[in-house]
Parts: sequence; C-alpha cells; structure tokens
Amino acid sequence: MDVARQNLLQGRVSFDGHGRCEPQGVLAREQTAGRGQAGRTWHSRPKESLSATYYFQYGLAAPHAAGQIALLAGVAVAGVLEGWIGQEPGRPCLGLKWPNDVLLNDRKVAGILIEMLSIPDQFWTALIGAGVNLAVRAFPPEIAGQATSLLLEGIAPPPWQRLGQEVADALSLHADLQAREGFGAILDRWRRYDRTQGLRFEAQREGAVVRGIAEDIEDSGALRLRLEDGSALVVLAASSLRTLPAQEQSAPSW
Repeated sequence: MDVARQNLLQGRVSFDGHGRCEPQGVLAREQTAGRGQAGRTWHSRPKESLSATYYFQYGLAAPHAAGQIALLAGVAVAGVLEGWIGQEPGRPCLGLKWPNDVLLNDRKVAGILIEMLSIPDQFWTALIGAGVNLAVRAFPPEIAGQATSLLLEGIAPPPWQRLGQEVADALSLHADLQAREGFGAILDRWRRYDRTQGLRFEAQREGAVVRGIAEDIEDSGALRLRLEDGSALVVLAASSLRTLPAQEQSAPSW
C-alpha cells in the first residue's frame, strides 16, 4: 500500500475517463510489515498469500463512499474465492463479516483495508489493500483459532499472481454493476454472504461502551446495531467495534 500510494503521488498511474487505470495495482511476493484494521499486523511468507493493493476510482471513490467501497471490495474478493472453492454440498462455507472480513468455515481467510487518497487536480482514489491466506500452514498462537487458509481447509490454492488479476477484474466488474444498478445491487450480493447479522458487539457511543446485536446494513454501508436499551446505533468504522467472545454470543437476547 505504501508503494501504491507513492506511485499515485508521483504520477505513475494513469486513469481513463471511466476511472480504469494502468497499472491496476501492486502485488507483493511476500509481506513483512502488513497492517490491517486498528493497526493489526499481517505477515505472509513468499507465495503463501495474496498481498495486493488496487487503485480504485470508477467515478465512485470519495470519502463519503468509503463504506460502500469496503463492502464492494469484500463482495469482489468473496466472489473470486467462491469460484475456486465451488458451491457443492460439503464444500467449505464462505461468508463475510462486516465490513469485509472474508470467512471460511467461520475463520478469517482474507482481510481488506481501504484508504482514501486525494491527489491535487485529480479525483479521489481508493487504495484497496487485500490479503488472502492461500498456502499458509500455521498461524501465530494469538490468531490460530481465528484464521485459516485455503490449504488448511483442504482447497488447492491458486497461484497468487493469477488470483491477484482475478480480484482486479472482479473489482472492475462490481464497479460497473454499481454504476449501472446502484449500491443496492452490491448490498444484495453482500447479504448473500452475510455472517454478521445476529452477532454481538461492543461499540462506543458518546464516550461510553455499549453492547448491541448486529441487525442490518444501512444503504450507506454502515452497520446498524440494536442496543440493550432498545435503541439503534449506526457504526461507520470497524475499528470502533469489538466482537464479543464466543461464550457471550449465545447469551439470552435483550
């Protein structure tokens, strides 16, 4: 993502009138200083993961649309992985946790980070950082129970370069879909993968910690929680959320 940002600032990326660009992004053979939401780290050894950052405009990139781009990116990555996994009975279950954690059998197989960049005299550009665990055989103890890879789920991983191009193509296709049919078409696809509804979270409201159940996704891409007191809280950023532990997910409903 750092390299992609410098490429943009130094004029090495060209966009056409439709927001398509050349090159489409940056691929890393390995990653030693990856980052995710809330400053979390992401490490990948050579050829074990897809580590990529994509340039995204398509007339859709603007700070107020960052939430929508986050969901679009999640749907694009999930759709590409579904093409490799298949949909037959007994295949691993693919899902999305708001806004764009891609889950495989309820463990994280891919993560996405969005950064917005403004370049003088040009349109806003979204940098979409995507990491997909392909052939990872083991994870650090602190995340071993929460993360997985295609290999660990019994799926032959595709070459990381090929997957990188497929994700770039999927982002373009979904941008075209949103331009034609609106964000509702993206949201419909996101809901098909939804593994967030009904989960319990902690969030911040007016400086206090509150608890709520994920109820739905707003048209803006924000998450709506139903709090213990019956009120609703709309959450814009995943960094302001904490998923409650598994033992608290089955607590009596409020």
